[in-house]
Amino acid sequence: MQSVYEFLLWNNCGNNCTFCHQRNHERKIDDKILTLNQQIDSIEKCKSFLNKQFKEGNHILLVGGEIFDIVNEDVKKEFIALIKEIKDKLCLNKIDLLYINTNLLYKDIGLLDWFLALFEANGLLPRLKFATSYDILGRFTSKEHELLFYHNLKYITDTYKDLKVVVNTVLTNEACKRICEDKFGADYLLEYLKEQDKDTFTIKDWIEYFRVDINTIPYIRLDDDKAPQMPKKSTVFETLLHIDNLMPGYLKSYGDNIALKQPKLLYEYNKKEKDFVYCSSKLGECGHSVNFTRCFADSDRCYPCEIQKLIKYKTN
Repeated sequence: MQSVYEFLLWNNCGNNCTFCHQRNHERKIDDKILTLNQQIDSIEKCKSFLNKQFKEGNHILLVGGEIFDIVNEDVKKEFIALIKEIKDKLCLNKIDLLYINTNLLYKDIGLLDWFLALFEANGLLPRLKFATSYDILGRFTSKEHELLFYHNLKYITDTYKDLKVVVNTVLTNEACKRICEDKFGADYLLEYLKEQDKDTFTIKDWIEYFRVDINTIPYIRLDDDKAPQMPKKSTVFETLLHIDNLMPGYLKSYGDNIALKQPKLLYEYNKKEKDFVYCSSKLGECGHSVNFTRCFADSDRCYPCEIQKLIKYKTN
């Protein structure tokens, strides 16, 4: 099985999620934000890694913060050069798949448009794993932010028909509640869709309207005593069973995906080292990340392992 080499280029995400690992880490370390010269160096070191240390035939993932909301022209020039090099390596099958994470909270989508058009022109959209996130609490700092997200998401799925988009949704208590009540959406979703005159909006409706797949991911507790939105195991199970009822087969596919023991090698640019440093989490005895033992308010059981038990229970 191929490994995923993950490169965290910089921390500059515009989201407001209180459960974000990067944001929590950033609060504890004051010097996480990179200067423009350090951003350029991060890109150059990423290119160097791909040429000297990356094992050909594997996957790579690029993430920020936010990688497409670049204002400085020098940083943008270096980022475009990195993307072109990755494109060439994909065409030569030196890289198998490219994973991209973006928050879609920027008014100027010119760089994103250029990127997607480049991959479309080279027949690479099927080898692009494109992801964004949609969280009920904390995701948006304003109504304008939320409506901008819908606009950008609808634009890319309407414009690039062959692009498969995955939207990650953290299973907070509020998200579970709205999913089970068939009112899946943040505060201004129905206003955005008011012309459809809908009283309810299920997670299935959301998927079909925006032409995306939704990946429900666990709320990983950052601090032992600061997780007010962490759901109990029974709440998570009820939510996943509700989705499976709306979309038969979802639970089995979800369980197989989250239980996948694919090697993930996370590298983050370190200002002191002036290079990427390895910072993947440790694995438990079951082979999953130890972080998965911090996903239920009332249990320290491994999340993927418990989901597998739920699947067996449902099928018996």
